[in-house]
Amino acid sequence: MALRAMVVGAGSAGEGHAMALRQAGTEVVAIASRTASVVSALAARLGIPVASTDWRATLRELWPDIVAVATPGDSHAAIIDEALAAGAHLYVDKPFAPTAAEARRLWAATKSAGVRSAYAATSNYQPSALLARALVAEGAIGELLEAEFVSHYHWHERLPHGWPHRLADGGGRLNNNFTHKLAIAESVCGGATLAVAGETRNDLGRAPIVPFPHDFRDWTRALVPEEQARAARWGEVDSDWSYTVLARIGAPGSDPAAAPSVTFHHSWGTTSPSMAAPARSMSTRPIARATCISGARARPGSPSCRCAPTSWHRSRRSRRSRTGRRAGTSPRAPGTRWRATSSPTSRDARTPPTSPSPTGCATRR
Repeated sequence: MALRAMVVGAGSAGEGHAMALRQAGTEVVAIASRTASVVSALAARLGIPVASTDWRATLRELWPDIVAVATPGDSHAAIIDEALAAGAHLYVDKPFAPTAAEARRLWAATKSAGVRSAYAATSNYQPSALLARALVAEGAIGELLEAEFVSHYHWHERLPHGWPHRLADGGGRLNNNFTHKLAIAESVCGGATLAVAGETRNDLGRAPIVPFPHDFRDWTRALVPEEQARAARWGEVDSDWSYTVLARIGAPGSDPAAAPSVTFHHSWGTTSPSMAAPARSMSTRPIARATCISGARARPGSPSCRCAPTSWHRSRRSRRSRTGRRAGTSPRAPGTRWRATSSPTSRDARTPPTSPSPTGCATRR
């Protein structure tokens, strides 16, 4: 008998969770959202029998085996607590909670309840991530010593002010971008995060206050016209829009100093140099050095997609491998040092590229 799931949230994440659960053989019996027209339309399109605007009542009525949480981070705790009280397993979108303290509390409650929980690390299954994991696992690129994950979204500063701009609501790029990149890194490296340090930066400062779209996909396209933005009130932004993180990822319990080093860098990058927007406030917030626990990445809150294709290339620096041999020219040469990056433009100009991979999503250098 198939497990029965209820999805809370009818935006892009809710739709994705419902489709993924169904593809995995789970029966999606209900979907809930605060907006009746949106949840009704999505339920009809996906063939979900129950569309609700009261997730608590639906949870008590149906008693599903799984509750998929696909709402902004500030609402996760209440839904998770109710789901645990109903004995349901959890499938939770990032971030687990807006703060590390709340994430740890929920994680402890989940363990005490004896249910299973999963983070919706959907980016792990994109073709480029799967290829990278296979190359490392097969030893096709030699011993993995370091990796880089670089992303630049170039979202416009005139996108509507909303939950992405507020830390208390689970916003920020560390919550919503880094978590995906970290999940890919742990999958590719075949280990867990042993140590992490870094910083975040709020280089946006303000955003225009206009109606916020229900679906996140619509938000990324909802550019406020310049004249409307000039006339609108602008709300303060307290979430991070850029980050740099240094991590060591290896076997749980192993020595971090011997594990591959991984660098993550994300920057915002405005696309409106002519817009005379209010002055941005600049603030920098350090990420505390710590050992990560499941569900609570080390940052002053919580840890978190459109990922660029992955390319593989040799390090440009001349170094000797751990075996004492200089990096060879063959991709399979023992001791070859490689670096993984999510930037498709990072290329070693001295080495001609090999043919594109069968997936078309990654090339090996």
